[in-house]
Amino acid sequence: MENVAGKRKNKARRIVVILLAVVVAGGLGLGGWVLVSAQRAIDTATQGQGGSVIDVVVPQPIKTDTTATPGSGGALNDAERLNILVAGNAADDPGHGGAELTDAIIVASVNLKTSKVALISVPRDLWVQYAGSSMKINAVYVAGGTGRSGLDALGQVVERVTGLHIDQHLLVGFGAVRDVVDTIGGIDVTISSPDPRGIRDGGVRLANGPQHLDGVTALALARARNDPFPGTVSYGLPQSDYSRQQSQRMILAAIVQRVKSTPTLANPITVVTLFNQVSSQVTSDLTVSQIRGLYDIATRSAEPTSATIRGESGHYLITDYLSASGADAQVPVAGVYDYSQIQAYVAHVVAS
Repeated sequence: MENVAGKRKNKARRIVVILLAVVVAGGLGLGGWVLVSAQRAIDTATQGQGGSVIDVVVPQPIKTDTTATPGSGGALNDAERLNILVAGNAADDPGHGGAELTDAIIVASVNLKTSKVALISVPRDLWVQYAGSSMKINAVYVAGGTGRSGLDALGQVVERVTGLHIDQHLLVGFGAVRDVVDTIGGIDVTISSPDPRGIRDGGVRLANGPQHLDGVTALALARARNDPFPGTVSYGLPQSDYSRQQSQRMILAAIVQRVKSTPTLANPITVVTLFNQVSSQVTSDLTVSQIRGLYDIATRSAEPTSATIRGESGHYLITDYLSASGADAQVPVAGVYDYSQIQAYVAHVVAS
C-alpha cells in the first residue's frame, strides 16, 4: 500500500510540474505571468542563486553544512539544525542616517527534526573585532563590503559570538518589513510594557494588550527604543535597545504566525505581490526550496523561543563599555572578546 501511495504522490507531483511547464512554455495567461514574475523577483533577491520557482511545488530536503567556517572560532553546526542570520538595516530609507548599519541582528535557529525555532538577538552595540579592527557589530556588514560579502563577514563574527554555525544569511531593509506586514494583512501582537500606559515613541502609541498592526505601525515599533528627543514624550520601553530587540523578535514571530494561520502561499497573486515588493529590499543566499521547507516547518512549529545574548535578569552576560576611541559600546562580562559564557547560554536556549 505504501508503494502505491508513494507512486500516486509522485505522479501527482509530476502532473503539477508538467502543467506548470506548459504554462511557462505557452507564456500566456495568469499562470505564466505568476511564474515569470516570481522567478524574476527570486533572481533579484538571491542574485540568481536562489533556484527555480518550481521548487515551491517540489521542495528539496533542507541540508546543513557541518564544517567550521574560517574565522568563526571553530563553530560547528548540528546537522539537524539550520541557523539563519537575519539582519536588518535602513538602506531602503534614504533619509535615515547610518542607513547601512545593521541595527537589527537576529539568529533564527531551526531544529529540522522537532520544528522548534529559537530567535536570538545580538545587540547592535556589541564591541567586536573584524579584519584586525575593533568596532560595533552593527558596522561589520559595511566593513565587509556590504551585499553578500558584508553578510558573510557579519555571519563569521556572529558565529564567533554565539558559537552557532551560520548556514544562511538574510538582509532585510526595514521598508520590507512594512511591505510584508501589509501584504499578509497585518499582524497580531500583545503589548506587555511594564508601564501601565503601554508604549509611546515617535510615531507609535500602543496600549497594553492585544493589538493588530499594519505595516507602518509594525515598522515604527521595530524601531522604537524610547530615545528621548527634546519636546517629545516617550515611555514603555525602559531597556532602550534591548526593548527594541524584544519588539523585533515579537514582530518576526508574529509574521510567521500570520503566514501559518492564513493560506498566503496558496494564493499565487499574493506570492508574486510579496516577492515583487520586497525583492529589491532583500539580499539572501536562501534558495526557493529552503524557503518552502522553512514554510512547511513554520506551519507545524510552536511559538518560537525568544532570547537575547545578554542573558536573563539577575545574571546578565553583557555590560557597558567605553572604547579607547570614546565609543559607547557593550562587551561580555567575562571580558572583552570572551564569548564563552554567551556561547554556553545560547547553547542552552537552542536546546530547550
